[in-house]
Amino acid sequence: MKRNFSNEFTWPIQDPEVKQALDRAYNDGDWGRYAGSNCANLQKELGDYFSVEQVRLCSSGTIAVEIALRAAGVSSGDEVLLAAYDFPGNFRCIESVGATPVLVDVDSNTWSMSTNDLESAFTDKTKACIVSHLHGGIAPIKRIVDIAHRTGAVVIEDICQCPGAMVDCDTDWHDNLPAQPTTPETVRQGKKLGTIGDIATLSFGGSKLLTAGRGGAVITNNSTFHQRATIFCDRGNDTFPLSELQAAVLIPQLKKLDKKNRQRLDASRALLDTLSQVNAANSIKSKSIKVDRHHAPAFYKIPIAIQSDDPSRKQTIIDLLQSQNIKIDHGFRGFTKRSKRRCRLHGDCQHATTLAAQTMVLHHPCLLSDNFPEIVDTIAEVLTTSLDNI
Repeated sequence: MKRNFSNEFTWPIQDPEVKQALDRAYNDGDWGRYAGSNCANLQKELGDYFSVEQVRLCSSGTIAVEIALRAAGVSSGDEVLLAAYDFPGNFRCIESVGATPVLVDVDSNTWSMSTNDLESAFTDKTKACIVSHLHGGIAPIKRIVDIAHRTGAVVIEDICQCPGAMVDCDTDWHDNLPAQPTTPETVRQGKKLGTIGDIATLSFGGSKLLTAGRGGAVITNNSTFHQRATIFCDRGNDTFPLSELQAAVLIPQLKKLDKKNRQRLDASRALLDTLSQVNAANSIKSKSIKVDRHHAPAFYKIPIAIQSDDPSRKQTIIDLLQSQNIKIDHGFRGFTKRSKRRCRLHGDCQHATTLAAQTMVLHHPCLLSDNFPEIVDTIAEVLTTSLDNI
């Protein structure tokens, strides 16, 4: 029986505290100012949340990546390492600063940069490495930083999909993730993604876990990088600003981020457990993010990779689920088919090519729905019954 889940994917959710923040910005006049209290407060809140000294707000997550590249000193003639499966804007940002993307393979279980053969990808032209934590997966960021720093390269962490995700937790965060935002004391229980590399980028786009419709930020503890970013952005005024209204709506969301991430994590585990049972009972194979007790991922998209020799099978699954109003789409196309005049391919990047063909992603708003168990059942039903008739 066809179900209607259209209301389960509404984003952003209605939040009275966001409405109150907008009212305050209107009443005190900050909404019409170039600079006001909301942007200043958001910078402080982000700095405290990530325990970083420097926060620069900007107009999008994409421009945040370009700002980070310029802050790292990347320029024409340099090379920047990038996963061959990633957000297309990151590839374009490297080109925008005149550098050449060098594509490296991903781990087929995390959708993020692999360290296999990574060392040999670095050359004397390598100036930086962009590491995206995608689809709930966590890249081996500490190992990547170790390799990059031995060559003198800067590591840019793209955490646009996973604000609040943590690694190296010394407790079972699935049971003990705090309901309130982390403090400097609780941060010692783990390390937030975005604070392991040299500089990190966030996105506040309309679909993101922290949303202002548009917007982004660059965070770092490196004062030189922060100064370079300021010089690049300052052209008589801030060329890529975040508005006071955008900052106003982000502050209450940030205060609830850890609690919402916990809800999304619990829902994601339920879906991933169901997918593993589907795999055990059927010939349909899917890959899913491994969640263990020492990692607290943040799920913006939940990936499912359908392993099939028939390229139409994934599209059929997507069509069937979308007919039930479940918001599921293709993953990224990847970069392995891009012209060799634009980039350098390190190795065959076979995992990236395969995942680009196989991956579909479920959008995060449903993870907070009271009806999420029904959504899980519907996905399982499609995978177990409908595919038998394809």
